[in-house]
Amino acid sequence: MDADSPGAPRPEKLFGTVESLDGTVGPDGRRAGDVLLCLFLEEGETTTARASLTADQYGIADRAHMAGRGFVWIRGVLRRGARIGRIERVEEFHLARPNGVDAAP
Repeated sequence: MDADSPGAPRPEKLFGTVESLDGTVGPDGRRAGDVLLCLFLEEGETTTARASLTADQYGIADRAHMAGRGFVWIRGVLRRGARIGRIERVEEFHLARPNGVDAAP
């Protein structure tokens, strides 16, 4: 199904923490790639998911991870898995304050 099809899942804004960084250094000398996130969903539920990030997004993930439980907002399509899900079509990724208020516009 095409991402723009009427029945296609829409990206949603997700809140969580960066649990691990698994990117690689690209030709430009910057890291990019997969990160593992713990997402806080409605009704107090949590889930774990991977997302593939650009170098700029990965830098934000690194800052959040090094802050020790730093919070992030990510906008994408969450595909749940048996153990670990996947966030596809990442449109936004930025730091968030612990109270859920955006740290960046």
